[in-house]
Amino acid sequence: MVTLVIYIIYIGEIRLIELQNPMRLAI
Repeated sequence: MVTLVIYIIYIGEIRLIELQNPMRLAI
């Protein structure tokens, strides 16, 4: 269960980074 939360937070952070840096489409 904990891993699922961490997974969601991890994806959320990547989404925020992609939104802030449209030029970067990493991972």
